[in-house]
Amino acid sequence: LPICSFLFLTSRFVPPLSAPLALELEGLPAGVTARATSESTGGGSMIVLFEAADDAPLGVSGATALAHQPGKGDEGAGGGLREVLTLVEGPNNTVIEGHLQTRLPVAVIESVPFDVIAEPAPAPLVRGGEQLVRVRIERDAGFTAPVTVGVAVLPGGVRTEGSKRLEGDTLEATFRLEAAGDAAVGESSWIAFAESAIEGAGVRIATAPASVVVAEPVLALEAKRGIVERESEGTLAVSLTRRDGAPEGDVEVRLVGLPHDVASEVMTLEGGAEDLVFPLRVGPKAPTGNHRGLALKARVAAGEGEIVQTLGGIELRVQRKAAPPKAAKPVVASASRLEKLRAEHAGLRGITRQKRTVL
Repeated sequence: LPICSFLFLTSRFVPPLSAPLALELEGLPAGVTARATSESTGGGSMIVLFEAADDAPLGVSGATALAHQPGKGDEGAGGGLREVLTLVEGPNNTVIEGHLQTRLPVAVIESVPFDVIAEPAPAPLVRGGEQLVRVRIERDAGFTAPVTVGVAVLPGGVRTEGSKRLEGDTLEATFRLEAAGDAAVGESSWIAFAESAIEGAGVRIATAPASVVVAEPVLALEAKRGIVERESEGTLAVSLTRRDGAPEGDVEVRLVGLPHDVASEVMTLEGGAEDLVFPLRVGPKAPTGNHRGLALKARVAAGEGEIVQTLGGIELRVQRKAAPPKAAKPVVASASRLEKLRAEHAGLRGITRQKRTVL
């Protein structure tokens, strides 16, 4: 354990338990403490954070791990560490020689030439929203090897992107935390890790827990269905309501998920206003039909950062451009039979007069 590290323990109970499990570790090396950062109710992983004091003596020991459910009788179910180590394996993954491990090996090693720090979230992470957090590393003089950083522990219902590699003079990475609509609300923490190769061996360390607050959404959306035509301009009207406790500053709102060849602009909801009208520019290649994947991404300043919330449920219908009206043909009145006979008779009289004049 180079100062701080973590471990994944997998628990299996059939049937699943109705209450969280508590973890007890006994026999840890001197100067080492451990605590579970997540709870298990019968399946999945329980993440344990180990911390070694600066003066912890170097060495290794086998710790006893016990996961149990507080209570008595059936409600007090529990179990210890049982892991089969394969020593000799035969055809078809047949274990010829194995060893049942019931203790957790924990070793304290020298400090590594780098450290990792997770910074607290600068503003609340709302349900259905996102938040940017930073992970920083500190290198000892002369240590230039690449360091991979990532997120190890998150509150329930929160996810993030994969690990990132820091090379050269790069000392920090940004991770986007995204909260589901049913993420656990309340003050919680997140933990990052960093790993690198030291003298050919991989070493992984973890950060101390950093604060993150998962909160209820601060905005509510009421949207109407928009209808536009190809090769034209239109509008989409929405109504945003601030919920109790929402920041009072201006809200920057962007329309996301627009169909191909449809564009809009970033709008600002000022003060106590609620209504916004987005201008839409529709090109000739916009796909026709109903588009239900549109959403608003709203940003409002809060704390040392900003709250970012995504509000879905917007629908836009794109129609073909109406054909221009055809030009009306001139109406030619047809002559009656009597008028035709009169015209023919008038013509014959003219010819007779010409002949008489010649004679």
